[in-house]
Amino acid sequence: SLFRWRHQARVERMEALKEKIENLEMRKKETMNNIKEIKRFNEEFKNSNPNKEIPEEYMKNLNNLENQMKLLLEEEITLNQEIKSQPLNVDTLSKEKFSKSLINPVAKESKGPKNDD
Repeated sequence: SLFRWRHQARVERMEALKEKIENLEMRKKETMNNIKEIKRFNEEFKNSNPNKEIPEEYMKNLNNLENQMKLLLEEEITLNQEIKSQPLNVDTLSKEKFSKSLINPVAKESKGPKNDD
């Protein structure tokens, strides 16, 4: 049926977007860890050899990683714009207000005589 196809397409789009976001976050985290590692190495090298310069190879790697990080941040901005430009999703449009249902107990009838005057 048409509704099922539409629902399936929405679910697939949501999964693809979620995968894109996870992939971007993983690459950002990996790049940040590499930058921290190279900076830590540079600090250790400066402390152990104050008269020597940091090898150019490490400085190039650091610059490359910083450029990569800038590209990842730009990609994140475009991804956020893509998320904002998407139409509202029927599956995630409403939120559950209460998580439990309360049912009133049945009132007990009084045993005395009723006065219907």
